[in-house]
Amino acid sequence: MTTEPATRGLSGIAAGTASVLENLGWVTLAELAVPFVLVLADRTGADIEVHRAASAPSAARETVTGQTFYITKVAEGDWAQKQFQQTAENAWRDNARLVTEEVRSLVRRHRPRAVLIAGDVRARSAIAADLEARDPVSPGVAVLEVEAGGRADGASREALWEEVRDHLTRLSAEADADLAGRLDEARGRGEGAAHGVDEVVDALSQARVERLVLDLGRARESVVKPADHDGLPVPSAAREGEVPADRVLIAAAALTDAELSLLPAGMGRGGGVSALLRWSA
Repeated sequence: MTTEPATRGLSGIAAGTASVLENLGWVTLAELAVPFVLVLADRTGADIEVHRAASAPSAARETVTGQTFYITKVAEGDWAQKQFQQTAENAWRDNARLVTEEVRSLVRRHRPRAVLIAGDVRARSAIAADLEARDPVSPGVAVLEVEAGGRADGASREALWEEVRDHLTRLSAEADADLAGRLDEARGRGEGAAHGVDEVVDALSQARVERLVLDLGRARESVVKPADHDGLPVPSAAREGEVPADRVLIAAAALTDAELSLLPAGMGRGGGVSALLRWSA
């Protein structure tokens, strides 16, 4: 899985990279974290939650309440049927736009990988269409409808979260396949990627790594002597002797603002250590 939250956390831990060399458990935890916005909608508005991961409590919550007067169509045959039906349609559309405006604001602030919309069928379809039709919500952010659960009383939270997790698993698998494809393409061109510990360490020494790709288990089977690599950015305490490759690579990535992804060695190539480069040497 691609670890976008870990990617953004790398720069933040750069000042204390020595701690990264001591414990890499945070990488494994971040691997499971796919940030997303969950919208529970009906025709009057929505409850919106921002999650860093499906297993974590919401990081932010907002409620959007739109127009509720004339929100329900009148029975067929009523003398004012057409007028009230149009009024209801307009209210549904306006309420959906209020929700999408709040979703866009949350996406800008929290940078999720996906927006998942559950609830009333008509409402969620209108919100999804409005997010995608007027202007894409944000590059790389998937907009998906969730059929299970919703905002209404009695809606199954268990079914909702089961489908949410299914969507997130599929998104992660697609991201993994895309990243593996980019590595293979660069390898085929003979430029734009580094494979194996030595090539990747050299690229990190020159701050050329855009995205570091690791199989942690395979990477820690190798060692690196930081003192043998001029310019390799690691804490001074790590420059003496041999250090497991996974620790050196992640520390150097943190200090050069490289992104980080975890892939099995069979997908990432390079014996579990690869990188996409900012530029070729």
